[in-house]
Amino acid sequence: MGSPRTKRRAIPRTSLSQARMVPTLMTYGTIPTLRVRLLAVVWLALAMALAATPARADSPFAPPTAHVQHAPARDYDLQHVSFDLDIDYPNRSFRGVVVNTIAPLRDGLTVLHFDCGANLTVTACEIAGRPAAFDHDADALTVTLAAPQPSGKPVAVTIHYRGAGGVDLHGLHWLTPTPAEPRRVGFWTMGEPYYNRQWLPTWDYPNDFASTDARVTVPGDWFVMSNGVLTSNTPGSGGKRRTFAWRMDQPYATYLISLVAGPMDVRNATWRGIKLMYAVPKGLGSHIADTFGETPRILCFFSSTLGVNYPGPNTRRRSRTISPAVWRTSPPRLLKCTPWLTAVSALIRASPGWRTSFRTSGSATS
Repeated sequence: MGSPRTKRRAIPRTSLSQARMVPTLMTYGTIPTLRVRLLAVVWLALAMALAATPARADSPFAPPTAHVQHAPARDYDLQHVSFDLDIDYPNRSFRGVVVNTIAPLRDGLTVLHFDCGANLTVTACEIAGRPAAFDHDADALTVTLAAPQPSGKPVAVTIHYRGAGGVDLHGLHWLTPTPAEPRRVGFWTMGEPYYNRQWLPTWDYPNDFASTDARVTVPGDWFVMSNGVLTSNTPGSGGKRRTFAWRMDQPYATYLISLVAGPMDVRNATWRGIKLMYAVPKGLGSHIADTFGETPRILCFFSSTLGVNYPGPNTRRRSRTISPAVWRTSPPRLLKCTPWLTAVSALIRASPGWRTSFRTSGSATS
């Protein structure tokens, strides 16, 4: 007679409804092994990504043009970026107005320098609401102050601009329908390392941090995701247009300013008072639970293991938003969290006794 077979206990799927019960990581014997496996997965993924990424011909970090990189000198402190962007999707173009609030770092400043893509047409500039002279050459925009500004005094610099139609840029990518995917419409931005200047004139280098306000007007059946907290979702007259407003009070580098827009199915949940927002292309809402169901456990894992709670866009508020970072453009691929979330989720479930390493600590909203 053979040895009795071990009966495996079925592991139930996690659904969005289960996100209300928050699991908290406890001390458990498999955690050191889990950390080792996590590091192995991260290093393996990094090595594979580097091996699979060919060197770009225009990269300043590739021979023969590689040289020592220096951060550009700053004449002012960028404090806040507030912009309005109106999307004309049929013509693949946009119009924008951005207000850069700056504070000079020295007395007597008479000229302000901004990064502004050569693809943009600047139509007007204002200093504190008054017209200002400007010069736009290649990726550089120079705005002349009417009088020298004292150090530390904030001043609002307004730039009116537009982007040419039908151009796919490094910083802004249009999604276009195909015969197989007729609903594949929208756009997304990619600012790293210095491409946000192609749709947003500002200081486009990560040696200065600023808070942001974003207002984006799109077709009426679209949704817009951006940095921080969604403060309003306002339909236009007749329902053909809609404006989304997002606010990020925590200062951050401008290359991280991000927009993702298109028809989406969106679901909301809560974890420890932090709002979770899950989004997928329109029509794929039924896949949200399977795709994002492990998010609360992943947040618990990192918060407990690192000893630092997820900070959110504003640590002074209980109501915060986590937005997925990777936009998957065509069905059945979904809008997912960053790849390491998926890897860690699989790693946790593959570890012996992973479920017994968590305990329920009560309502997510408590």
